[in-house]
Amino acid sequence: MENLVLIYQVIGKILIVWSPALVGAGLCMYFTRPTKHNKGKKTMKAGEVYDWLDQGPAVLLAPCRIADPIHTSQTEEFLRDPEAWPHESGWTIKLLESGDILDVHEDTLIS
Repeated sequence: MENLVLIYQVIGKILIVWSPALVGAGLCMYFTRPTKHNKGKKTMKAGEVYDWLDQGPAVLLAPCRIADPIHTSQTEEFLRDPEAWPHESGWTIKLLESGDILDVHEDTLIS
């Protein structure tokens, strides 16, 4: 019986010591898992360097939303409800050669 108690104490101590690592690994796997939005695509992360068109290397700063162009007849509609404005996902980047900071479409970045 004493051996059984000793085994449970050892297992408890191991779980206490390793639980932060197990939880951290689980969270990392959860947040980097493929989703229906990014299946087959590489997940882009801030800090990574990509080429932007023919402008050279650029560092990704943060994801952003880029508003799609609209016809002038739709102006009032979207001014009343800006959230309804169609948009695409993009990134705010900093060009390493010129230092310019721009919002660009995600599909114009080349790894």
